Amino acid sequence: MAQRGPNPHSSRPRSAEVVIVGAGIMGAVVAARIRELRPHASVLMVDAGPPLGSALGHHLHDTPDEEMRSQFLARAERANQERYMSRGGADAGRDLTAVPPGMHPLAGFGHDTAQMPGASIGWNLGGMSVHWAAATPTPFGSEIPAEIDRQEWDSDLLTAQRLLHVHPAAYPSDAVGDAVLEVVQDTLEGRGAEGRHPQPMPVAMQPHSDGRLHRTGPGAVFPAIERGGDDFFELQHSTIVRRVLTEDGRATGVVVRALDSDQESVVHAPVVVICADTMRTPQLLFASGLGGPAVGRHLNEHAFLAGTILVDLQRLGVRETTPHLDGEWFTSASWLPHSDEEQPFQAQIMQTPVDGGADSPQEFAVTMAFYVPTEVRADNRIEFSAEEEDIIGMPRMTVRFGYTPKDEALIERARGEQALIAERLGRFDPSQPSTLLPAGSSLHYTGTARLGSSADGSSVCDPDGRVWGCEGVLVAGNAVVPTALVANSTLAGAVTAVRAGRAAARLLGG
Repeated sequence: MAQRGPNPHSSRPRSAEVVIVGAGIMGAVVAARIRELRPHASVLMVDAGPPLGSALGHHLHDTPDEEMRSQFLARAERANQERYMSRGGADAGRDLTAVPPGMHPLAGFGHDTAQMPGASIGWNLGGMSVHWAAATPTPFGSEIPAEIDRQEWDSDLLTAQRLLHVHPAAYPSDAVGDAVLEVVQDTLEGRGAEGRHPQPMPVAMQPHSDGRLHRTGPGAVFPAIERGGDDFFELQHSTIVRRVLTEDGRATGVVVRALDSDQESVVHAPVVVICADTMRTPQLLFASGLGGPAVGRHLNEHAFLAGTILVDLQRLGVRETTPHLDGEWFTSASWLPHSDEEQPFQAQIMQTPVDGGADSPQEFAVTMAFYVPTEVRADNRIEFSAEEEDIIGMPRMTVRFGYTPKDEALIERARGEQALIAERLGRFDPSQPSTLLPAGSSLHYTGTARLGSSADGSSVCDPDGRVWGCEGVLVAGNAVVPTALVANSTLAGAVTAVRAGRAAARLLGG
């Protein structure tokens, strides 16, 4: 069962013990946990997207495909997700083989995102996980779901950090970064919980023998995605899972369709784990008649307040600077952790040298993105059409999203904090001033298949990701997170994937 790639769809049904929908970080974590607990379980992983380059599941920062890597680096240097995005959209009609792999606006696939114009998805094998910035700040306080026992959470968090290869401070010490953090700390006047002071950003990166920091992609989490070599694992890309099949309240398999064919086929499986991102996981649940009234509801995303500050090194008293590492566009990456009410924002801080001109001192450009939590509300949601389809042939989505007065007040408070820090460091870059990016621009969406403690209609699954009312169907990833995240969402989502992988193994008798 070691085949990797699109498979011919024959009339003869195939089978596996587990089908994992989605080959991103979350699907890779689920596969890794199943393999650790059930070494010989047969696993089929299905991803709608085509490969990006020749290395399956490889982060684009480190892909051996030099042309693909150069394109990624050129776009990633634009400093935030909103600028990284391709705004061309999927304009190939229903010929999905003509849609170029990469990041695309959700609207390009036929959905209504007027209220969340930045909403985007990864249309490639591995989804966003081969593009992501690899920031993995640790969830704190109200971000941690109350429905999960705290000791279990802490243990599962360690497992997620291990699988994602999280490094607490991968970048070398940097005099400019240290000086910036001192200014941020002084501006806060000591606000923040113990250990939640400005500090180096934990990242899913590891120093490599080639001198670069290698980002974690799905293939680093579950190597069989990239290299094969697992006789009980099959990867099928460029294939859409149309619906999950059930009988008498139990999973029986999935219906799949290859992008280059209108022919559908059935894969029989007693366990199906859906890790198809925060937009497409509830879409598949809706198409399958699963999950109940909470499917698509409680869509959440922190507000994204971007800005670049030009820092005068003489003003900071910095005389020596640190050069870039090979392949990096920042000299360091730091963060201001949030502390709930005491300090409600997260700031992601990265700096790079810029040429101030012959008549100006050397400057550093400090990208300082503030993430501002927003209230979790059922009315922020994805509505699915029972009649209209997107270009893939799945239920068309309409995204309903807005900020409350409390959200708006907190955004203005964050803007004031950001402006005060900028004043003390230097000045905003006129070309990149403090800007509230369109909703959806952070790419950190959560909640649309949220976990809960009971099947009362307010949640989709239990704390282990088991979908209410259907044995053998599980969900994992950011969609499952029920809380308002201030930090980047990957690590919290990965904890749900650790739990779903363990639950899937138990269903197989592991």
